[in-house]
Amino acid sequence: MSTRVASADGRVDLLFSPQGRKRAEHQLVVAAMDYFQECGTWHGTVRALDGTRYELSGRPGVLERMHARL
Repeated sequence: MSTRVASADGRVDLLFSPQGRKRAEHQLVVAAMDYFQECGTWHGTVRALDGTRYELSGRPGVLERMHARL
């Protein structure tokens, strides 16, 4: 499943297509952590402050997420 990453001002509009995933879950007495990292490719555009647009098409990269509870 692809993930869209976009900014409110429209400067970032990317789609991440995962190809592999690593996940770690830890349940402690007072806290819990759920972390995953996906490797894959980025597609879309990023616009710099000066207005220059950068196109990404199949650029390798990672996407990480972590949820922690206390």
